[in-house]
Amino acid sequence: MRPPSPYVMVRGLIHMHSPYSHDACDGHRIEGGVVDAICMAELRAAPCIAGLDFVALTDHPDYMRDYSMQEDMLYMPALGDSLVMDGDDPVANMVDCPDGSEVMFTVGFEDNHSMPLGFRRHMPSPDLYEGIDDTTPLDRVLELNAALSAAGAVKAVVHSEGPEISAGRIDEAGFEAMEWYNTHANIMELLGGDTITGEPADVINTLGVLEDFLVGSSGPHPDLVLVAALPMIPMEGFVKWEEVQRGRPITGLLGSDAHRNISVDPVCSGTWQTLCEILAALYPGTLTLLISGGSIILNDGDRIDSFQRIARWVENRVFVTELTFDQLGEALRAGRSYGLFSIFGDPEGFIFEGYQGSSYVAMGDTVHGEVTLRLRAPLHPTALAGAPFTGEQAMTALVRVLLRRIDAAGTSTVRELDDLGEEIEETFTQPGAYHVEVWLRPYHLSTALASQSDLASGEYLWLITNPIRLEP
Repeated sequence: MRPPSPYVMVRGLIHMHSPYSHDACDGHRIEGGVVDAICMAELRAAPCIAGLDFVALTDHPDYMRDYSMQEDMLYMPALGDSLVMDGDDPVANMVDCPDGSEVMFTVGFEDNHSMPLGFRRHMPSPDLYEGIDDTTPLDRVLELNAALSAAGAVKAVVHSEGPEISAGRIDEAGFEAMEWYNTHANIMELLGGDTITGEPADVINTLGVLEDFLVGSSGPHPDLVLVAALPMIPMEGFVKWEEVQRGRPITGLLGSDAHRNISVDPVCSGTWQTLCEILAALYPGTLTLLISGGSIILNDGDRIDSFQRIARWVENRVFVTELTFDQLGEALRAGRSYGLFSIFGDPEGFIFEGYQGSSYVAMGDTVHGEVTLRLRAPLHPTALAGAPFTGEQAMTALVRVLLRRIDAAGTSTVRELDDLGEEIEETFTQPGAYHVEVWLRPYHLSTALASQSDLASGEYLWLITNPIRLEP
């Protein structure tokens, strides 16, 4: 008989910005000491609407370090919030959702590739909020990370895809986690920046891919705009994660990096007016945006980068015995989690776990000798809070499930499943870090993609797990 799992799954967002970041909320974040109330309300509501359990806030230190922990965790007792205490210190805020559920908000920060998650307290001096990259002396990086550990944070790397941070530096600095992927970096690949400007012809080429999704159209489900960006997914974070994994464990994370600050400069004026008028027949929605400027509003009336939309794009699923501040941090350090592109739906029935005799082995565990791994492909996608699809449509999705082993020689696929619900259970003896990738052709979203239904025939990463590690 298989030993049962002692864990329950919780769902959450990692790498989120609030009005306590200088570049969030279209730059209106805090004016005259008053927080942008609309931006704050939308952020607090987003995980409740998506049915999530936790949010790891990671504001930029130029603002957040000057506010109290209660403020940084968005604590609002008048709205029913309650603090999680460590002695006299607040370490998390439980936000009360309208449906009676709660979402745990924790405090961290993001600065130049450093993204500590889940502080117990602020740093004792401002210089300890410093970011790092390959040019930072290793002694300084180790000093900063020691201070983060003393504050109880999970030491994580942000924007791992960036060339300024190498796998070697991530490894030698002792980071405990790193981003595989970041939605902001992906959207930046699509749009060319947070503020889109330049010559109209260039801007129209950039925004033309969004035409069917823009306000005024009756085209694809607006959340699926991310599917148009995923072919441009930066893969460097995945590559660096595998490189570090060859030598030691490190947790992979999917970052949201929501700022609610993407906009377009008005450029259709003066000498460019005639060109814009010529292109109006091809791109009427884009033209309107280029004339008026401002936020990119999609066909549901909400902006492309709203907190609610990004909460429906990616999430991290973490396994704990119960959701507490301590258990969340411990599970993230251990890698007891997987990342999900939830835009494609819930991977109903997915299983990746291991056994050694009567002992259960979870993602993130390290065992010795041999291990029996059980892998089951998702039975089917199930609709979450985003684009709808029927049960019949769900069965049209095609999956390719890869069991991959990372070892000193590199990364190899050791087993492949090609059908929904296909399952294996097998004992492995070769040392390495065994993880799973689920790739998907989302034919179940063809109807929701409407005029962009060709996107459904592409293959996209749906799910990636942290490894079960086997050592001699």
